[in-house]
Formats: sequence, structure tokens, C-alpha cells
Amino acid sequence: ERFIKCDTLLLSVGLIPENELSKQAEVKLSHITKGPITDETMETTERGIFSCGNVSAVFDLADYVAETGMIAGKNAAKFAKGVLKSEHYVRLIPGGNVGVLFPQRYTFTDDLVLFIRSKKWIEKPVYVNFKEANIKVRKLYARPNEMLRIKVEKERLKDVKTDITVSIEEA
Repeated sequence: ERFIKCDTLLLSVGLIPENELSKQAEVKLSHITKGPITDETMETTERGIFSCGNVSAVFDLADYVAETGMIAGKNAAKFAKGVLKSEHYVRLIPGGNVGVLFPQRYTFTDDLVLFIRSKKWIEKPVYVNFKEANIKVRKLYARPNEMLRIKVEKERLKDVKTDITVSIEEA
């Protein structure tokens, strides 16, 4: 066991994001996920406030909830040490056949781990297309009830200057 001092620890248990504290902290919420708008470090629109798991979006796997928690914790620690400083970002915009896209911003601080929920079923190979980055990632299928997890290395995104539209297309 290890004890870590902190001001507030909020646990959300369930599938509907509870964001009263986020609203009180003036964190901007996504109209799609109903949770805080975050970047790849899980930092919200308010400096030093991090959000993860089902507070941020409804995830279908506990593994994804845990992964976003690890990312948030690692980056909250960096922020507390004064190491995490991200000012510039591009928006990640849901394009064709994308219902949920999380996170919603990219600050070029770390690799982009993106969680996507399609709007319609495609039971054959698909491409997740990052239009402005000229990147296509192949997946076996897209289902609204199953999130796609895509990791794009920060090096592949370094030349992007504009917002990135993410879509799911048949291969």
C-alpha cells in the first residue's frame, strides 16, 4: 500500500457521467460524451484538472477505464511537478460514422490513444481515417456497441497544424 495526499479524489461508478464537480470547476463538457473535454493527457479545459474513465465517456471495457485512469494519474503527477505544460492543441472532430470520439483534443504532448464508437455496424474491414494527418488505421470491423482503440505515435502527428477529422470507412 501507498498513501498519496491529494485535494479531491472523485470516483464515478456507473455508466452515466456525473459531472456536478466538473460544472462547478467550470470544466467544459462534451455534448457527445456528456463528460469533460480532455486531451491525450486526460487534462480538461481547466489547467490541473484531469478526468478519466466513465466520468469522461461511457466505456464498454473496464480495461479502457483503467487505461485512461493510468494516463490521467501519470500526467497529473507531471503537472504537480511542473513538467506537464501544453498550451497548443488541435481539436479531434468526429467525422463520418463516428458517434463517440475520446479524447476531443490533442496537445502533441504524448502518443494519441483514441477511443472511437461507430454510428453504424460494418462487419468487414474498415479504415479509421485521420484526414488532416493523412493516416489510415485498419481494423477488422466497426460496431456501435464496441469501442475501437487506436494508438497513433506522436511522431506521426508532429506536422499536423489543423484540427483532425476522424472517420470510419469501409476498407
